[in-house]
Amino acid sequence: MIDLRMIGEKTKKEKLLVLTPEDKMQLAKYRSKWQKIAKSTERINRPRAEKTIQAIYAYANKPKPEIIFFDSPHPPAIAHFASQKTLYTPSHLLRKLRHKINKSFRAEVARSLRIELHDYFMNSPLCEFSNGLYEDLSEQMGVETIPKLEMGVYAYYDFARGRLIDGKPFDTEWKLLQTWAKEGQWSFTFEDLCLICDRPTEIVIPKSGKPGTVMLKFSDGVSF
Repeated sequence: MIDLRMIGEKTKKEKLLVLTPEDKMQLAKYRSKWQKIAKSTERINRPRAEKTIQAIYAYANKPKPEIIFFDSPHPPAIAHFASQKTLYTPSHLLRKLRHKINKSFRAEVARSLRIELHDYFMNSPLCEFSNGLYEDLSEQMGVETIPKLEMGVYAYYDFARGRLIDGKPFDTEWKLLQTWAKEGQWSFTFEDLCLICDRPTEIVIPKSGKPGTVMLKFSDGVSF
């Protein structure tokens, strides 16, 4: 059977250029999986979250952070620490982890296909929800930049790893990123401190889906 992902194949090192029909059928499945994670209201596993955050800081060559758990994003506390400490965005803290994964993608998947997949996962209701939510929270909390975890990126990684390339070379990195996404998506990371907030107990998303219309309710009564 001819592998449709290979066009003009000459060697085993030829990069993937297109998806097979089977791959295309799996795209929606991966996006749906990460939409469910983004909108989860289950309680986080605090010991696992703490262990993962510490491992991520160590991987990034950052000092071991003090970790404080909150039942909800606490605007006064976040604004207080943001005024005194360097706030790390996920793109900064996870740079080394993502670089290793991206390096494998570049070696095995053609640029045109990487762009096609990235656009598919990033241009979706999942990312519209994420972008609108964080923009609204940033304004309400008085924090200029709130770390934003783009679930579309992790759906993209998950699909490529599961369907297109050998993920064994970066198993450690992927395990950390997955756990971060599942247990630490409400984290606020600073230079030597991490505030880990639990998930909302309720997420109400109006049909309009516009920024400022998402309602979040947390277990301590805080709502946005």
